Amino acid sequence: MEHTYRRAAAEGRPVNYGFSTSWAAARMRVLAGAPAVADLDELLVHVADPRWQAAATPADVDRIVGLLESDLAAGALGIGVLVGYAPGTDPAEYLAVAALAARHGVPTYTHARDLVETDPNVPVDGAEEIVRAAGETGAHMHYCHLNSTSGRHVDRVLALVERVRGEGATVTTEATPTAPG
Repeated sequence: MEHTYRRAAAEGRPVNYGFSTSWAAARMRVLAGAPAVADLDELLVHVADPRWQAAATPADVDRIVGLLESDLAAGALGIGVLVGYAPGTDPAEYLAVAALAARHGVPTYTHARDLVETDPNVPVDGAEEIVRAAGETGAHMHYCHLNSTSGRHVDRVLALVERVRGEGATVTTEATPTAPG
């Protein structure tokens, strides 16, 4: 994280800047031995490596959460979670990441797992997982690209988000303007 901030400063960015820490990068480091990554191009080099998508032991999860916590202490503004790229991840790990975000008062930004309508074998419905984490941990959960990850089930997902928001959970979302959306 510190390297990323130094690079942004060296680029001479004229406005404030900030970054979220990457759950995927932390998993890549712990489970696949990838080096600490500082930008998207470096992350994409490792995204196809199946080792980071594998199940994590409790000790691995502790190390992943520890890396995220270090980045938050270094100034990360939130936690980016690409759980849709590692759909076999234990839902308990996702809850641990959400709890970390809640303790630090920062949001998460989640690219969701598939919906059960899309993949009935997914460990947990992607939309249900996000709203559950918000309700159980109190974390601000941002649901990335709701339209393109929900497809034809967008009405169900939006109703779910609105229901939990009405119950007091903090869940935000956005829509991507790409063709699939």
